[in-house]
Amino acid sequence: MLMLADAARSLVDWPREDLAKHSGVAHNTIEEFESGKYDPKQSMLLKWRRVLEGAGVRFIDAEEHDGRAAQKRQGEREAECATDTK
Repeated sequence: MLMLADAARSLVDWPREDLAKHSGVAHNTIEEFESGKYDPKQSMLLKWRRVLEGAGVRFIDAEEHDGRAAQKRQGEREAECATDTK
């Protein structure tokens, strides 16, 4: 999930500050999570997921989709983000 969070933010062109603002979670918490220094509770991960999905990110099962873990709809096309989901 570490790489996936950063990748999902990049699909919607959000810096950490935007995710912090939209999720109500401190910027440094997101930074510590993405750097592997913080292991958030499942509820915080779900909050981030809901916020990113609201911004247009679609999380998918990477094993079923050639390693892709997130997509963003863009009209009829979808931008894809390949990432390590661990």
